[in-house]
Amino acid sequence: MPTPIMTLAEHWIDHYLTGVVLLHTLLGYDVAVKPKSPPAPETLVQLLQDVAGGRYEPAKYVEPGPKPGLSLTTGLPAVALDRTYLLVGLNVVTPRNQLVSVDAGGVVFEEPVWAILAAHALSGKDPEEKFAIPKAASPLDLWKNIRVAAEAIQAGTYKPSQFFAPVEGFIAPAAGPKFEVYAVEAAKVELLRWKSAQALRVSVPPKYFEMYTSR
Repeated sequence: MPTPIMTLAEHWIDHYLTGVVLLHTLLGYDVAVKPKSPPAPETLVQLLQDVAGGRYEPAKYVEPGPKPGLSLTTGLPAVALDRTYLLVGLNVVTPRNQLVSVDAGGVVFEEPVWAILAAHALSGKDPEEKFAIPKAASPLDLWKNIRVAAEAIQAGTYKPSQFFAPVEGFIAPAAGPKFEVYAVEAAKVELLRWKSAQALRVSVPPKYFEMYTSR
C-alpha cells in the first residue's frame, strides 16, 4: 500500500513555507527565510503546537534565506481513490459537533496554510475569542479563500474572524489545542470535502470532524 501523503502531494511544502511567511508577517518576524531542514508532517504539527501555545520561535524552524514568493494551489487537488491521505486534526469543540451522536473529533485541515492560521487564531490571550473552523460555502470556496486570506495578511487588513468561525473550547481531557496527523482513505476525504463534516475512523469508535463551516 502506498505511503499516505497530503492531497497536495509534494506541493504541501510550498504551502508550509507560505504559511510560515504569512505567520511571520502577522507576528512581525523576518519573511526572508527558508526551512532549517526538509519539512515533515511531524514538523508541521510541532510548529502548530508552538504557535497555538504562544511559544513559537522562528529559529527552531527556519533560517535566513531568499524571500520566497507566495506559492499557493487554490484549486481543489484531485485524489486517487486507491490512496490514503494525511489530514491535520485539531481537537476543538464546535456548535455542530455537540449536536451529533458520534464522538467529537474537532476540525481537520487538508493543507498547512489554514492549519497555521488557525493555530495563530487560537494563540490570543482572550479566552472568549477563539476561532479555528475555516468559513466557506464549499470546498472550492475553501481553497480559493487561501489566497484571499494571504492577500489580506499582506495588506494588513486580516482578522481571524473574517475567515474562521468561533469554537467553544477543546475536547476533553485536553485543556488546550492539540494537533495531530490522521491517515484517511480517499473516499472519506471526498465525502468530507463536499459534506463539510464526516465521521472518520481515526479511532474506535469513529470521531466526527468538520473541514469548514458555512455558518
